[in-house]
Amino acid sequence: MNESQYYEQWVSASLDCLDKPRELAIQTGKISCNPAYVFIAGSQAAIRATFSELKQHGWIAYAASEDRSKESPKPGVTNHNGCLFGFKTWVAAADQINTLVVKVGQGPNAFYAELDHLLASQTDDTLDKRPNGLTLTMKQDQRFLPDMSQGIVEFNNTPFKRIDDVSRVKQFGSYEPYYIYVAFLASLNAHRTDMAQTANDILASHPNADNLPDMDLAVQNLIDRLNKENIGHALAGDQWEIDQRLYTMYSPLIQKKNTH
Repeated sequence: MNESQYYEQWVSASLDCLDKPRELAIQTGKISCNPAYVFIAGSQAAIRATFSELKQHGWIAYAASEDRSKESPKPGVTNHNGCLFGFKTWVAAADQINTLVVKVGQGPNAFYAELDHLLASQTDDTLDKRPNGLTLTMKQDQRFLPDMSQGIVEFNNTPFKRIDDVSRVKQFGSYEPYYIYVAFLASLNAHRTDMAQTANDILASHPNADNLPDMDLAVQNLIDRLNKENIGHALAGDQWEIDQRLYTMYSPLIQKKNTH
């Protein structure tokens, strides 16, 4: 199943739960057959949990990363007279997203911009709504989550809508791993009957992100088991060696926060 096919299945699976992030992660996690699609399922839920005013049926990408190159870095995103200029260097599922949420600035002065209708085409009556001055360039030969399209976005005098309700933005750092874990456990439940009980037990014990450190430890123990029993390779083939990082990369920070 390629990303476009997964997108069509995700749209069907999400119809009744777009405003229920946990249920969204579970229902779309069930149809996620590899870590790349688990990431999409979890991140879509996390974005909607964070920005509750976003009600779109399509995929939404949250673009925050900027160029950290030491030599000739691409300029970060700035706002001049109500338009965006600059680059964000990582956009997930870039081939399929219809809405982009962009972090503009840093610290207390940062705000969040919404841009819609990215998928508008010449045969679409929404073409005139597609953001002007927005260019998405696809990255090639990505080693991590290669089943998901990934891109760089450039803004050049691009108008935007400002997101008003940002009261939960600080929770995104917890929401993202939580909903990715939820989607992963739902995927495991759907694709491995021998792991279903363990996955369901972890899900039932963590109905929200309030006890994320405990959930994280349970997931890390599960990953250890998948590796010891060679189940990970059965789920994702040789790509498991790299893509299993999706389930382990959040853990150090989660546990570090738990000790403070």
